[in-house]
Amino acid sequence: STAFGTGHVNLADGTTLDGSPTPWAQLANDMTVTGTVTMGNASSFGVWINGKIDGTGKIVKGNDAYLILFGDNSYSGGTDASNGILYVGHDHALGTGAVALSGTAAIVSGNPGLTLTNDIAITGNLTAVAADALTLGGIISGGQLNLLSGGVLTLTGVNTHASTAIGSGAILIAGADANLGTGALEFAGGGATLQFAN
Repeated sequence: STAFGTGHVNLADGTTLDGSPTPWAQLANDMTVTGTVTMGNASSFGVWINGKIDGTGKIVKGNDAYLILFGDNSYSGGTDASNGILYVGHDHALGTGAVALSGTAAIVSGNPGLTLTNDIAITGNLTAVAADALTLGGIISGGQLNLLSGGVLTLTGVNTHASTAIGSGAILIAGADANLGTGALEFAGGGATLQFAN
């Protein structure tokens, strides 16, 4: 989409960016966020950004829509999602700050072999859909981490989350016990597999 032309876009505190009424409009503009910027809340389709996002701001999303981030992003204020899907296509898609997830929020890997190093705080249950082999390298804290059926997820951080569930046919890869958090490990379906990398 060329809705913003070809230039840089500055999103100030209190700005809302939404993809309606055109589903899956892809924005190639580089952007700067300051303060708190809301993305993908009003549209059932969400927002797709291929450009780079920098700045000191925070990105917040709700609703059940997608927020699709494919840029080499460096925004530092963090990412909060209470519902819907964070669909990531780059190792730095979620910037450099912490990620706070609650409700039905999910992280989906849009490219194979991605590594996210952001710390992730879970309120309730985080669903990680990692069919394209996703690595979470930051510290995961809070509630339960769920790996859905068929996903491949690698954990490398010293994590403190309460519990982990591995779905049917899914593979969870860990390098040490500390990667698995502090609580129970549930094999939630047939073919659920835990592998140790070392």
